[in-house]
Amino acid sequence: IGSFVVNPNNATPEITTAIPVGTHLLRYTYTDQCGNSGFSDYLFTVEDRTAPVAICEDGLNIGISSGSSSTTGLPTGFAVLTPENIDNGSYDDCSGVTLSIARVNAANIALEVYDQELILTCADLGTVRVGL
Repeated sequence: IGSFVVNPNNATPEITTAIPVGTHLLRYTYTDQCGNSGFSDYLFTVEDRTAPVAICEDGLNIGISSGSSSTTGLPTGFAVLTPENIDNGSYDDCSGVTLSIARVNAANIALEVYDQELILTCADLGTVRVGL
């Protein structure tokens, strides 16, 4: 984060930018009135221990496109649901977020691997629980 002067006689913060995640060296350099100087080094680590916050659109309605198989005549409609369709401002305090979605059960446990899209078909008519 660079060098900055610390004035121990005031109550104002000396650092004006956020310290990034990672291990850093803090070096105190000091000089007395006779010109003698020295320094002390301290390693410190900044960790992100706060999970990102997922904010979801609630009660989204999706329309399934119409279509039918030319060989069976059965409905083949589908819709593609992406994380961006249900994201409503998810965030993290230390970095950006990567979004993915999956079907979940009533306890919000994923029923499949989280991915970049869900394909919804006529078999999904009704309520589909989705996790972000």
